[in-house]
Amino acid sequence: MSTSPAKDIAAILALGGVATEGTDLFVDEIPDKPDFCVIVRNTVGFDANPAYRRDSPTVQVIIRGNKLSSEAAYDKAVEVKNALLGRPTTTVNSKDYVQFLMTGDIIRIGQDENSRPLYSTNWRLVVESTSGGFRDNL
Repeated sequence: MSTSPAKDIAAILALGGVATEGTDLFVDEIPDKPDFCVIVRNTVGFDANPAYRRDSPTVQVIIRGNKLSSEAAYDKAVEVKNALLGRPTTTVNSKDYVQFLMTGDIIRIGQDENSRPLYSTNWRLVVESTSGGFRDNL
């Protein structure tokens, strides 16, 4: 069974102690509670390579802080950055994540309807898989 890049990145963040899946780390859905949490979402990505099993999906990691308190949320965004940027090749669910490229830097993207601050980091990933239909290994 294949997993989404967002699910794989959430697993890497959980293993690194950044957050705990299902408690304060979520994939693709933004829950009402808890206030302080990390959300990993799949984004558009880059065109798949038609010849080789190397893809460049993208994910967004959103950090939501406690109401009217942004410093801890920013600090958590730095923790996410430090957990992924420059990371060596990491295998998750039979896929080798060979590069973790941060696009831009940490940015505040506003606040939600409950005045909870939102920060974002955006990532371009380079992934090599062991299976891929008609595509060859590199």
